[in-house]
Amino acid sequence: MFQTEMKEKKEGRALLQDMEPNVLKEMLYFMYHGTFSDSDLEDAMFYIQLFKASDKYEIKSLRTICTMKIAKNINFKNAVEIYSLGEVYAEPILSKRAVEVIKQYVFSHLTVV
Repeated sequence: MFQTEMKEKKEGRALLQDMEPNVLKEMLYFMYHGTFSDSDLEDAMFYIQLFKASDKYEIKSLRTICTMKIAKNINFKNAVEIYSLGEVYAEPILSKRAVEVIKQYVFSHLTVV
């Protein structure tokens, strides 16, 4: 983007408007340090945003770690969204894990008559 005659090169800046500032900050931190700034963070929704950013900017190691963090934090409330994420981004680990969580929930709430 800065090596060709694109708008970003001419202006000397690139606007990244498609992600929250905290997601961009974490992505940059990961790129420079190879780890997360807060290793105790277990918020699946945050990792979903970070996953999407890592996919867009082709940061494969970050995408892999985000996949594992998301899979670890799937619950019935977010399982459908994570299933869709897995399907859209061709990440079968997420799709399969989401289906497992949904099945567990359904079977644990079935009433046999």
